[in-house]
Amino acid sequence: MKAIVLATTMTIALSLFNPAWAVSTGACRGVTVDTLSDQEKTDMAFMREEEKMARDLYTVFRQKYRDRIFGNIASSEQKHMDAILQLLKVYSQPDPVQPGLA
Repeated sequence: MKAIVLATTMTIALSLFNPAWAVSTGACRGVTVDTLSDQEKTDMAFMREEEKMARDLYTVFRQKYRDRIFGNIASSEQKHMDAILQLLKVYSQPDPVQPGLA
């Protein structure tokens, strides 16, 4: 039982931190859009938009203050955006960020 719980926990953790891994290894095989509640769908869309806002904000800070740390944070926010986008794809959800603005 402990081994199953550990394996499941590891799969969830890896999927959250590296959704591309979950897709490429089939760890999310069998997951359908029916497995998400409406609230979870809304939350994922909100997270994608929130990460974009944070990335854009830190990009402006980088340009305005010429401080490298803001560029590093913007890069991190982009990685978060990419991770949420992968989850949206796994769950066959639309991307709320307009393609020209991503």
